[in-house]
Amino acid sequence: MDVSEPRGHEAVDAPTDQRKLRLLLAIINDLSSTLELQSVLQKAIEGAVELMGLQTGAIYLTDDDSLYLGATTPPLPEDFPEHLRHASIGDHPNVAGALSSGRPSLMPDANAARLTEPERQVCEARDLRTILFVPLLAQGRRLGAFIVGSQGKPQPIPEADIALCATLAFSIALAVENAQLFESVRTSAAELASAYDAELTRRERLRELAVSMVEDEAHRDAWIATELDRRVVSPMERVMRSLRTSEALKHAGRDDPRVREALSALATIERAARDLQDELTSPAVDEQGFSTPLGQLCGRHLPEAAVTRIKVDADVAPTGSPVDRLLLSAASDLLKAIGESSRATHVDLNLSMHGDDFVLTIRVDDPRLPPFLEPSARPHSLRWFSLSERAAHLGGRLEIESSDSQGTTIRLVLPSKEWDLGAT
Repeated sequence: MDVSEPRGHEAVDAPTDQRKLRLLLAIINDLSSTLELQSVLQKAIEGAVELMGLQTGAIYLTDDDSLYLGATTPPLPEDFPEHLRHASIGDHPNVAGALSSGRPSLMPDANAARLTEPERQVCEARDLRTILFVPLLAQGRRLGAFIVGSQGKPQPIPEADIALCATLAFSIALAVENAQLFESVRTSAAELASAYDAELTRRERLRELAVSMVEDEAHRDAWIATELDRRVVSPMERVMRSLRTSEALKHAGRDDPRVREALSALATIERAARDLQDELTSPAVDEQGFSTPLGQLCGRHLPEAAVTRIKVDADVAPTGSPVDRLLLSAASDLLKAIGESSRATHVDLNLSMHGDDFVLTIRVDDPRLPPFLEPSARPHSLRWFSLSERAAHLGGRLEIESSDSQGTTIRLVLPSKEWDLGAT
């Protein structure tokens, strides 16, 4: 049967009613003392059973068309199987009816009621007789329902007590909603923390890959330079010395066109080989810091006619880590690109510190971007991608600004200390 609101003349002024009001307030206060959902459910059903003066109860949460047994009194054993907590709402029409109507529903005697087989099994297992079904509603949402009942024999439940139970249901619903929200926030925070840890791990692996690439390239270039010297430059020098001192020169003379042509060709090859060797052998950072190697790179790659200004701030110091090599390698790539394709007459190079970051700034008075810096350029764009990606994986960045009036500014930012992965 459905129970309407209590009539106005049914005042709750008896001593037992005063006690119940005090108990109701105590239960409501107790529910507000925790945000743990399981604790809220257990406190709620135990309080409801005590308030109604009954022997047993259960509280269910709804999830679409299913019910979840959240707590009972007496409490479920700790090893109660999880799968037995779940049931279809269609198998429990009395709970469904209370949820549908939004009002408490009283079953005076389960032995005389029409029950589904699952309902009958519950009643027999708990020896239930009188049962009150109370929906839990919050802002129009159906959160679940709780059931309180007598065992062994029917027990009348006054309408005033049902009204108290409906009031308690409102507080229980609010406590359940707050606990579910708290659990959702806690779960989201845990997922966010897990995702953050995974992102840090990913960035750490990318950083290690970038460091490995820098070191591998340095070893590769050094090996090529060594092999170039052993296989090309040194043998060529021996050939040239041999030509100059050969007995054939006594007969041909040093002015013989054939000799001059051979020596000139060998000298050209030697210069090209040495230039390549210089390019593959990056200048090293010494006790003078970055000033000397940056000056060497400018002299190597920029036209002699270009006016070059190099400034290294006083607070800039080498790290002794692979970032030093990447910084000089990047500077070499950028200066080479500028020297090969730019019409720059003035190049300003500044190395400074911004917090814990190196900031290498190259300003060129030519507004045109070197081809390999153009995102659409092929195949040169691969080098730009490699340089920018490695800088990003090390926790830095590569920026380009260009305008007709200001020329081109290239800015490379790299961390000078252990990379702060969480800040990138």
